[in-house]
Amino acid sequence: MNSAFTIQVTTDLAAEPVTVQEAKDYLRINNNVEDTLIGELITSARQRLEGFTGRSFGAKTIKVRFEYVDGWVELPYSPITSITSVENDAGDTLTYESKGLEVKEVFCNANNGVIITYVAGYTTLPKALKEAILKEVSTSYENRENYVIGESVNGLSNGAKQLAQRFSRNTLLGLGF
Repeated sequence: MNSAFTIQVTTDLAAEPVTVQEAKDYLRINNNVEDTLIGELITSARQRLEGFTGRSFGAKTIKVRFEYVDGWVELPYSPITSITSVENDAGDTLTYESKGLEVKEVFCNANNGVIITYVAGYTTLPKALKEAILKEVSTSYENRENYVIGESVNGLSNGAKQLAQRFSRNTLLGLGF
């Protein structure tokens, strides 16, 4: 049985997977006036899409704390490239096994949680996810406030969702970092 968990990104991406110039080319912008805004929109779009898919779009170090673990537990963001440490709240190293996206720890109780530090992220972002970022940047640039379709306010554009959906792990939809 596994319980609630908290996530902390301790080291984020060194560089965004989409450059400001790539976004400007996609938006057909020929000046540098809004480069800062476009850079912020890229970061925001990437973070929302990471939350939607449950995947890290570039290498980052993540620390996740489970209050209680009894058996196999799936780590919240993938693809996982390495596990740095598995510890209890007292800082004691725990024995674990790993397979794919799962890690097996020793039994812990709610007063002695499990903290797993690991590195996750694509080394090369799939083209569909890069295009999803560009579509989301475009939507955010053109619509500088929430936009409504039908009766709901959308957090992601339909085009970005369609491109990213096949990468979704469906375990973290809507949580984000």
